[in-house]
Amino acid sequence: MQIVNFIKDSTIECSPFTWGLTLFSYGCNFRCKMCRGYNYEKVSDKNNIIGNAIDIIKENITPLHDCVVFLGGEPTIWGEKLRQALLYCREIGVHTKIFSNGFLSDTIESINNEHLCDAWSIDFKGLNNIYEEFGIQASDYLINVNYSINDIIRSGLPLEIRTTFYSGNNKWRDDITNYVEKNFLEKDTSGLVKYIRQEDVRDLL
Repeated sequence: MQIVNFIKDSTIECSPFTWGLTLFSYGCNFRCKMCRGYNYEKVSDKNNIIGNAIDIIKENITPLHDCVVFLGGEPTIWGEKLRQALLYCREIGVHTKIFSNGFLSDTIESINNEHLCDAWSIDFKGLNNIYEEFGIQASDYLINVNYSINDIIRSGLPLEIRTTFYSGNNKWRDDITNYVEKNFLEKDTSGLVKYIRQEDVRDLL
């Protein structure tokens, strides 16, 4: 599992845990307009790979860390390589959290079946506007992300559902919020699911 950057000490990303080593993985299965606005081509340049996940964890984990966070890109595209990194975290006794777009539902289900992830953050991108903004058919996206989110809820794991609102999807803000509340929050009986609505920093400049 190839990594393009990492944050040695982070506290926000690793919630509900305390102190995280956060890894940014190479590559993604989406081509989002807003991500390209952050110079996605540079991030996905193989010349920017700094090493593999397990080696970086070995070199940078400390007794203060109670969590390793996998961000992207999209970590789940790494499949078995991600699984090996999660297994290594289990071996050394640290929690894991994965940030994902939720599309690769089979991989997410497999990780949960093996109890390899302790918390998730799923980026819920939108509804019927998906193809124009993110390059994926809305029907395919919603089937997979719904399955992923419901599988995480069934597994009883802490879950953040996140939507970043910006100029491209802001007009659907109410529809997206209502969809998430009706389909996920109202069905949650564990109290472990949170919906985080955030603003794209570029729209605040």
